[in-house]
Amino acid sequence: MFFLAIYIVACDNKPQYSNIPAKSTVIVLGDSLSFGTGAGIKEDYVSILADNTGWNITNASVPGNTSADGLERTADLLEGIKIDLLIIETWGK
Repeated sequence: MFFLAIYIVACDNKPQYSNIPAKSTVIVLGDSLSFGTGAGIKEDYVSILADNTGWNITNASVPGNTSADGLERTADLLEGIKIDLLIIETWGK
């Protein structure tokens, strides 16, 4: 079962997340942005998201991946595991 999380930024400094509880299993499938290319240790958005939510996040991102690459990897990535949320962040093609 998949849930959709929407991150909404309002006019305050506190991040607001949908109702997905801490310790939920989350996979991020993305490109260099999600991988954290150029970010310092624990400064990439996936690490920050894990710290802020308490989610158990597996970062399955690969620098240079396109949407087609991610689609090709998705079935194998999800086979035989139960997740609460899949976040996909890639560029087209």
